[in-house]
Amino acid sequence: MKSQIDLFPNWGLNGPAITRGLDNSLRDLYVLKDRVFNDGGYGEEAAQTLSAAIDFLETLPLGYSGRVLAAKVGVSDSVVSNIRAGGRAKLDNFLKLLGALISLYEEAKVRLPGGAPSFSGHAAEWGDLPSSIASKVAKITLDLNELLNALRKANSFLIDEAALAPELKVQIIAVLESLLSQLKTNKVEKGFLKKAGKWLLSIGKKAAESEIDSGISKLAENAGGDLLDVIKDVVL
Repeated sequence: MKSQIDLFPNWGLNGPAITRGLDNSLRDLYVLKDRVFNDGGYGEEAAQTLSAAIDFLETLPLGYSGRVLAAKVGVSDSVVSNIRAGGRAKLDNFLKLLGALISLYEEAKVRLPGGAPSFSGHAAEWGDLPSSIASKVAKITLDLNELLNALRKANSFLIDEAALAPELKVQIIAVLESLLSQLKTNKVEKGFLKKAGKWLLSIGKKAAESEIDSGISKLAENAGGDLLDVIKDVVL
């Protein structure tokens, strides 16, 4: 049995710090993107911000690196290495790297258990679930309730404190309750459903790979898959 530290290296005691780091860096990257776009150029400070964001991304247990970033954009590794060393790159490449880095940060918030999905607060994200998919909604509600009940009954996965950090269990329960509350009213935030679906899928798959309780891991995967399936039906 792998422990929570083995499953998500850096989560354990440092999970909240990772979440704060992701949020802070993402905020800085969005500000930087607007500034560079409006100024039509970038300086040393902007390059340092980009480099620091790549450094932090590489500390996460997700396999991200400067090389992955370069491949995502379609530039050579040397372009990223040059910026990280204080060199220059074409503005177009810099903006592409910045956009790809933001995308990887958003992805990391979903993939890392510490990065639990949250509401965006944007009115445009809210939509209705039509009555024509009532059977889908009923199945999702059943899956979420089963997972919620299973989590509440167990001290953790397999009733083993090493298998699931208490902080993560609390976050999962909070997200499930929020989802059930939205589904009950047929008024949902599309972005939140998407993030929650991917997050639950990730947790379920990682749990299964690490031999954590197969029943709960399967419920998490089922719930995540069902959420992603119903997104296309949301009427904004």
